[in-house]
Amino acid sequence: MSQRQTGVAYRVLVDMIAGLLVGGFLGYWLDRWLGWAPYSLVTGLVLGFVAGRQQCLARHSSVLERMRQSRAVVVTTGVVACPEAVCGVGLTCRRHEVGMR
Repeated sequence: MSQRQTGVAYRVLVDMIAGLLVGGFLGYWLDRWLGWAPYSLVTGLVLGFVAGRQQCLARHSSVLERMRQSRAVVVTTGVVACPEAVCGVGLTCRRHEVGMR
């Protein structure tokens, strides 16, 4: 697994855990404040999961879009781009240049 893939995996993990923690905390707080136990906690956890999933999908779609754009540049210009196109540097990337030619 490359360093880039590991970074994406950790971001997904953090987004999911943060969503569950925030949703669970808000649900628990509402349960204590309004006396609705356990309905607010369950609702908060579900909403936290949905929010974490949405955040993961949004981040993942931006990575996929960068990959698509870099591949489009390679196809239209005929120039070999960085094999790790998601690094965001694109055609001028020197870090991944070894073995490209």
